[in-house]
Amino acid sequence: MEQNHKKQTNINEDTSQNTSSVDSAEHSKTEETKIPYKNKEVGTDVTQNKFQSKEKKKVSIKNTIKRIRTYKEDIAEAIRSQKASLTSITAAEQGRTSIPNDVVQKSYTDPKKIAVIIGSILLIVLGISVIIFFTLFYEKKGVVIEKEIPSFFFVEKQKETNITNKSPRKILQKLSAKKEKVSLSLGQIANLYITKTTKNVETESTYTVSSKEFLKDIHAQVSDAFLRSLEPSFMVGIHSFNQNQPFIIFKSNSYQNSFRGMLEWENTMYNDLFPFFVKNTDPILKVPINPKTGRKIVLRENFEDKIMQNIDVRALLSVDGDVELLYAFPNQQTLIITTNESTLIELITRLNSVRVF
Repeated sequence: MEQNHKKQTNINEDTSQNTSSVDSAEHSKTEETKIPYKNKEVGTDVTQNKFQSKEKKKVSIKNTIKRIRTYKEDIAEAIRSQKASLTSITAAEQGRTSIPNDVVQKSYTDPKKIAVIIGSILLIVLGISVIIFFTLFYEKKGVVIEKEIPSFFFVEKQKETNITNKSPRKILQKLSAKKEKVSLSLGQIANLYITKTTKNVETESTYTVSSKEFLKDIHAQVSDAFLRSLEPSFMVGIHSFNQNQPFIIFKSNSYQNSFRGMLEWENTMYNDLFPFFVKNTDPILKVPINPKTGRKIVLRENFEDKIMQNIDVRALLSVDGDVELLYAFPNQQTLIITTNESTLIELITRLNSVRVF
């Protein structure tokens, strides 16, 4: 009952408050309706009220539009509120407009770019190292410098024969040993090019020997006119036929002097080229022997004229009629010395083919 009574009391109070608010509102309306009639009597009051109402509308419109802030005002506000200086603000603005550090770092740390840069640097360093090595060390330590190997035609094998500081007999023995050791199939040819080595304090060089120097080194008993008639290039080699057959090819610049010189050399040629141009030698007695009879070869006194494949040949025969040594001029620029007809024909055939010189 008491609770109901309190609720009823509150309702009554609310009703009385609402009634009073309504009365005040009606009173205010009555006052407002009275003012126009009063202003109607006094014209100045009406005009002033209109002006004031327009000013209030302008003020309310201005308040509804947001004010536009300028960069100058932002700087002033930052200096005042954050106690910042103009320098710090400028630095911050530059940091905001600059490229982020992570972007710059990424561009410089690209693995592909780094690999290309490193590779280029290594190639440059390698090239410089090679140049330094060849200019400073390679030549000083001694380079083997070889001239072009003289070969007048295609050969199956090339064998160097260095005759530095060798006596005439040692040179011919070395060539004879090469003749026995070189392994060739039937019909093949090996070039035994002759070389010498020169040394000094810093360098060492190897060169191919000229025809004139070779004949002097083996003490060949030939005239100076014959030596002058020969070109520097010549060829010493082996042809495989029945057994390894030796040969020498010279190039002539004067057929008359070369032919006359060979006629003069006939008296000592066989001994000057021994043992290289001997077909078979007794291993104990070191004398030429006939492989058919096993007896020492006895030579005829002089060279004889022969025709082989329509080529004029001067040949030294044994008393048994076998050719032991021969020479021929297949043309006026070429001189061939060998031991048998088959080798002579093979050499001429190759000389008439494409020449490697």
